[in-house]
Amino acid sequence: MSCVYSPTSSGPPATPTCAGDTYTIQPGDTCRSVSLAQSIGTAWLLSDNQLMAGCVDFPTTGTLCLVNTCEVHTVLETDTCESIAALYEITDTQLRSFNPVGSLPLLLSVQCGIILILAL
Repeated sequence: MSCVYSPTSSGPPATPTCAGDTYTIQPGDTCRSVSLAQSIGTAWLLSDNQLMAGCVDFPTTGTLCLVNTCEVHTVLETDTCESIAALYEITDTQLRSFNPVGSLPLLLSVQCGIILILAL
């Protein structure tokens, strides 16, 4: 879990704290632009910040928690899991384990432009 909630004895609800770096959202940011600029897989960015899949309703203000940063790859229309793994000299199993998506081959076939993590 990327965010740890600090319990309070009374008063306002607990405030989430980030277990990694924080990023202040800038005008014009999208989940893909933040993923690429901050070297974090799109799925990890969304998961670490409890945001909706597919970058739906990506916030336009506030801060994001960046926990799982690493070398990344932007998925191209012709990419497959195997071609990405071969390009970076990692196994298909490693590629799948670094990226928290249920069906990576299906995701690659429908979402060009997502950012994948290549190692943790």
